[in-house]
Amino acid sequence: ISVFVLPRTYSPLLFVLFPFVVGAPRRRDFFLGGSLKNTTPQAVQAAHELLGWVIPQIDKFPRLRRFTLGERLESVLIEVLELCVEAAFTHNKRAALQRANLRLEVAKHLWRLAMDMQAVAPRQYEHGVRLMDELGRQLGGWLRSVDARNASP
Repeated sequence: ISVFVLPRTYSPLLFVLFPFVVGAPRRRDFFLGGSLKNTTPQAVQAAHELLGWVIPQIDKFPRLRRFTLGERLESVLIEVLELCVEAAFTHNKRAALQRANLRLEVAKHLWRLAMDMQAVAPRQYEHGVRLMDELGRQLGGWLRSVDARNASP
């Protein structure tokens, strides 16, 4: 593939391939923000990882459950991620964290319902519960941290 179309005119492809053509270090997380990944709160990263694991599991749901229970579970978890990002970038973190915690509880109940209806195998259910529990712990810790900051003068 030629990067240049005509001499001295640049192809739009050049701007996409530039970091790889020029010899920049080839990092797996180049498009994930590089060092910005370290500055995101752990709860945001945990919500992202939870969604990354749950969505393929939802794809395996039986057809009757995928478009009802699966879709609802996915939308609730996406909302949790959105609320975590909102808490990371707004001044009023408490309200967003409380809503995220509430939506996560709804997701836990939907996940248990999916197991009860045999849309999820018990081992996948256990792993999902562990991921959701870890996210809940991080949200709770973040909420306590926000409360402690607001209480101190």
